[in-house]
Amino acid sequence: MNMFTGESAQSRREFLKLLGKSLAGVSIVGFAAPLINSCSSATGPGSQVASFNMSVDVSSLTQNNQAVRTVTPDGYSLLVVRQSAASYITLLLICPHQNCGGSSMVQAGSSIVCTCHDSKFNLAGHVTQGPAQTDLTTYSTVYDATSKKVTVHN
Repeated sequence: MNMFTGESAQSRREFLKLLGKSLAGVSIVGFAAPLINSCSSATGPGSQVASFNMSVDVSSLTQNNQAVRTVTPDGYSLLVVRQSAASYITLLLICPHQNCGGSSMVQAGSSIVCTCHDSKFNLAGHVTQGPAQTDLTTYSTVYDATSKKVTVHN
């Protein structure tokens, strides 16, 4: 009996059982957390692209929602989309769900479809159908009406 609280002291066996359960719980949490985190990317798809500053000829884009595909200097696919006569947006074609890119990202009318898991995005890069939960990476895009080119950089 504990002389300060008046309660019976736990037996050594009960204490060891409780300690064992606690350690097992901590071990499971320690194992499960990395497993759960491995299902999501700690950084966005754009973080793997090297810095660039490039010009893209958009003279062939004569109507809104038309797009031209190009690649970064290190080989990542981009889609430059005409939003209006003087406004363009550039999207990195890497799906944020599981980083599928390149030929897996297909423009189909006014959508971009990731053929790996069927995520869909509009031409502004916003998710319209999962499993992706975040939008495509966009890059600063400046249009020069004189040269009919956009400058894209990250």
